[in-house]
Amino acid sequence: EHSCAGVRNRQPNDRPVMIGQSTGVGGWTRHFAAASATALVGHVAAVAAGVDRRAAVLLGLLGFVCLMVFGMGYLLLPPYVGRTLADDRLPGVHFAAAVAGLLLLVADRVVDAPVGTGRAGALLWAAGVLVFVLALGGTVARAVLGHGDSDAAGPLGAESSTPVRLAILAAVAYLAVGTLGLLAAAGLPVGVDVPTAGASHFYATGFAALLVFALGARLLPGFFGVEPPRRLQTGVLVAAALAPALLGQWRWTGPWFRVGAALEAAAVLGYAGVVGVVAHRSDRNRAGFPGITLGAAAAVVGVASGVLLAAGVGSGAHRSAHVGLLLGGFFPLTVAGYAVLFFPVTGGQFPGATRRGVTVTTALLAAGAGLQWVGTVWGGGGRQLGVAVSLCGAVAYWYLLVRRLYDV
Repeated sequence: EHSCAGVRNRQPNDRPVMIGQSTGVGGWTRHFAAASATALVGHVAAVAAGVDRRAAVLLGLLGFVCLMVFGMGYLLLPPYVGRTLADDRLPGVHFAAAVAGLLLLVADRVVDAPVGTGRAGALLWAAGVLVFVLALGGTVARAVLGHGDSDAAGPLGAESSTPVRLAILAAVAYLAVGTLGLLAAAGLPVGVDVPTAGASHFYATGFAALLVFALGARLLPGFFGVEPPRRLQTGVLVAAALAPALLGQWRWTGPWFRVGAALEAAAVLGYAGVVGVVAHRSDRNRAGFPGITLGAAAAVVGVASGVLLAAGVGSGAHRSAHVGLLLGGFFPLTVAGYAVLFFPVTGGQFPGATRRGVTVTTALLAAGAGLQWVGTVWGGGGRQLGVAVSLCGAVAYWYLLVRRLYDV
């Protein structure tokens, strides 16, 4: 009940079974995914309206990216230790706390909210993160102690490599550090010295991107029947696990930040190489593959802008382009690509639930990110046009995913 059909050893033309349970972990994964898609629309709409930049980042990073990662994490991470989730009621508690906390954090930035709204939002968000960490920690403890029934036939199987497992542990650690930074930034005592300004790097590169690389190491071979070079995958995970510690601690300054930027660039280039190997060796006959490929390309360009900034080259426009290509290109395209594989949109019985519908949505997201990047770096009206195109892509993605998830 608690996992989707396995993708391990699946041939490229097989169709994955959608996560369709209304209760249990699968049901909550569906709700997390729908909330994530809604937050993406909110993020792009906030950028288009020119509201507080921090509010837009919260909607994009915590809302769109993290909610999807949380939902899929509950489903996909326990099989790494051959177990189902310790308690399938915990995702519901997390979902309620995370959504309420996010709404309060955003409201504190965009409306004249009562004093303490931001702190309440940070506390609720942190409570959800704590539930996530405890749920996964309890699952791992049960596996170590030998309690409960094994579920090694989950979506990823229990054969996952040691580098992948260590990368997952590192991602959860970065999530905890980033959350402490969020609490400290809200003015709450956390008892330790954490870099509040680097919280976004801990979330984006340490938690979300690292998990994309780690899960992709198993999902790409599972969905496309191609096994990329293990040494390349291991190199990606090692570099991606080390980089966030330096990026978050020395945000945009100092030699160690440049080392972190170089490591992150190596990880992204390696991940793009993994995707390239899959593209070369498989028939690419999957609706979500173009999104994954274009997402990897956006990550390469976006990280290149960050490397230039770390090296002292570039301007504020390059920093905006760096953030825009990651939040508006890499994550939306990658998440959308994997989402239409897990929740096969083209199998839906509603208008637009076709390969062409997915292709148009992917093209809108990619074109919007590209136009925003060009307009940000070189000026002109390209950025505004790009935001409008991205908004159309976000709405199309929301429509396809939510209708498929809830069969409405």
